[in-house]
Amino acid sequence: MVQTNRRVHGFQESRGHWFSDALGPNETVKQLQGRGHVIVVITSERALAFSAFTGDFFAVRWSAHEQMQSIDQTNDVTVIRTTTRQLAFRSQTGGWTELR
Repeated sequence: MVQTNRRVHGFQESRGHWFSDALGPNETVKQLQGRGHVIVVITSERALAFSAFTGDFFAVRWSAHEQMQSIDQTNDVTVIRTTTRQLAFRSQTGGWTELR
């Protein structure tokens, strides 16, 4: 994972390919955390997960006044707890699941 002030880039080793996602004009990266097959980028506007299996970024936007509380990770799953919900990301399926 590489972060600039305008983009985040993830490298999928099996394909030898870089994937990128642009940050919004006022969006800032607050935290990067990775383990196993998932890297999560927490920004001021959303959570981005990069999957080493699918080789792409998957985003979920924060709702108004939502604040992140914790991130738990295993090799394949990331769970983010916020003040309003729990979000789970599985790297093999490449999708977020929301629990309220």
